[in-house]
Amino acid sequence: DLLKIDVEGAEYEIFSSDGFRNSAHKIGTIIGEYHRGASEIIGPTLTSLGFNFIDLTPGGTSGKFVARRK
Repeated sequence: DLLKIDVEGAEYEIFSSDGFRNSAHKIGTIIGEYHRGASEIIGPTLTSLGFNFIDLTPGGTSGKFVARRK
């Protein structure tokens, strides 16, 4: 399944929540935007849940990403 997410800065709160952690195994690909430099936090979080995290706009405080199940 595909999850598209653009939550205007709440990425870390969502990806680190118990609800997401309990459902992540059902998701094959996540595409979305991050804000406030969150890629440095959500990348490792999604990697720990079995995703390959790709920052499509590295170096910025906001940007786009793709995460695919390993």
